[in-house]
Amino acid sequence: MIFTANDRRPAASGARHEWDMSVFELAIFVGTDRAKTPARADFLSEFLAGWLDCKIGVEDIDRALANMIGSGWLAMVGERLMPTEEGHRAAGVLLNGVIGMVDQADAAERRFANVRRAEAR
Repeated sequence: MIFTANDRRPAASGARHEWDMSVFELAIFVGTDRAKTPARADFLSEFLAGWLDCKIGVEDIDRALANMIGSGWLAMVGERLMPTEEGHRAAGVLLNGVIGMVDQADAAERRFANVRRAEAR
């Protein structure tokens, strides 16, 4: 069976890690964390639609938020959302991984460019 990066692991595969966020949940967390005041789901829908360049319905956000609140990554403050320390720990692991992957890709591209220049000589 093939899974994409933002698919949840099947329940039979074992326990979840504290950082087991989908890509969509990570985007929601980062958007919530960057908000100057606690965020509302409708704000996140518009904000993420701009980042991901597609329409995102509030109902899609609501489904993800239910899991994120249940996982302790976000907390409700009235009708608004705030990131938690647990959420910062979980997202931090993933963001460090994303940055590492991008850095590796950049380094690999530089190596390939150097090889191409050397071969052209």
